Amino acid sequence: MKPRISLETLSNIAVLVACVWAGYALYNRPAAASPPPAPTRPTYAIGDASEIQGLDYSAADATVVLFVRKSCQFCTASMPFYNRLTTKWPRGREARHVQFVVITTDDDATAATYLSTFDVSVDVLRANERPPNKVFATPTVLIVAADGRVRGAWTGQLSEAGEAEVVATLESLVGSRVS
Repeated sequence: MKPRISLETLSNIAVLVACVWAGYALYNRPAAASPPPAPTRPTYAIGDASEIQGLDYSAADATVVLFVRKSCQFCTASMPFYNRLTTKWPRGREARHVQFVVITTDDDATAATYLSTFDVSVDVLRANERPPNKVFATPTVLIVAADGRVRGAWTGQLSEAGEAEVVATLESLVGSRVS
């Protein structure tokens, strides 16, 4: 007598074959295409000419341009550093070492109050102004030499190492003249 294959056995074999085939198909399928790279935004590189119009870079050995806005939490978190930075070097016509500029989309009153809350003193406040295309986030710090060329650019809240880089870049342009 010949053993009979039951319907249950046949269906179990069919399920097993289907699982093996599905596993093989999934394992050997072509890899999904990588997502396209995010579009890159132009940013300032060391040596680029600053695109910020209307600033007299020759008025100081270095110009620090801060792009901030009151509603930016990282700007607010960076204010203690900006306070230390703006009080480190002598300023004014006689000193001629560093000029500090703030560019913000906030209105004049909001910007002035925001800066004074953190005792950040600047030489030029340009409120209600859209930053150049190469500045795509706040906060951004640019250091521009007297020749109008960018010597450093940082975006976001800086770590202690980033803050040290900003100070070192300024010192390389004007020395460590502490007031």
